[in-house]
Amino acid sequence: MNPRTLHQIETSLAHAREELLRESQAAEADLATLTEIRVEPELIDRAQDEALISVLDRLDERERGEIAAIDAALARIRAGTFGTCLGCGEAIAVARLQAQPTATLCQECAGAARKTPPARASRPARGAHHPARERRGAGR
Repeated sequence: MNPRTLHQIETSLAHAREELLRESQAAEADLATLTEIRVEPELIDRAQDEALISVLDRLDERERGEIAAIDAALARIRAGTFGTCLGCGEAIAVARLQAQPTATLCQECAGAARKTPPARASRPARGAHHPARERRGAGR
């Protein structure tokens, strides 16, 4: 991957991280404001409160997951391993990284991971060959 493309992806990741943090802080501020506005809490249905808290917790969890994925991608950029598939060790297509900069698997390994049930998922050994690539090379 050329340095310019890598820099663009790094900048995009940093902006996405900042935006997620801003959204999270705004949601926390909104929640604090809603809590302060309540004059008569007995008028508010407790089930609605619990549902709201549950939704906010899931959003926070999703945001934390996204931020962790972004941080991991930025760490891979700094380490010089960004764009290398964690499944097979091959390069991840630049177009895939531009579309999904937190991707850790190439298209083939990601497809295989989706087909494998999570309880039985196992990562291919580093340097393992893709079946499609083996078939292409078989005719030589």
